[in-house]
This record gives sequence, structure tokens and C-alpha cells, in this order.
Amino acid sequence: MSDLIERQAAIDVLHGKDPSQIWDTADIEVWVNALPSAQPEIIRCKDCEYGEQDDIGRWFCNDLGCQIGSEDGSGYCANAERRTDD
Repeated sequence: MSDLIERQAAIDVLHGKDPSQIWDTADIEVWVNALPSAQPEIIRCKDCEYGEQDDIGRWFCNDLGCQIGSEDGSGYCANAERRTDD
């Protein structure tokens, strides 16, 4: 996530520009489009270190202690951490 930029950081960069420079909408659009996406990575249950399947194939969360997601492991939650083992 180190390539993400917070909204306030983007505003600070914009305010740090030479105030004599005239910005038109085309300039701003190019600048905003050059910013990386701020959408977080979604980690599915099947790829999460806390996600496990029970004996009949339902996914549950060892961190939250609840059954989440779907039978194919495509669910997700805010507590997800990418599994590091292969």
C-alpha cells in the first residue's frame, strides 16, 4: 500500500505548486488521473490467513470466530490479512 496517496497529501501537493501557475480543468484532470488508486486490496477468505474450511467445506474466520463468505471462499472482511504460505 505504499504507492497509495491520501486525499490530504494530494491536496498538500496541489497547494505546494507555484501559485502563479494557472490551473485549468485539463491540467487538473491529468494530475488526478496520474494518482494511484486509493482502493484497498480485497483479500478473499480463501486467500486470508484467518480463513479456513470446516469438514463440509464452509468457510469460517479464525480471527472473528464467525462463518463468513461463501462456500467457494469468495467472501471478505475488513480484518483480512493475505496468507503468506503457498
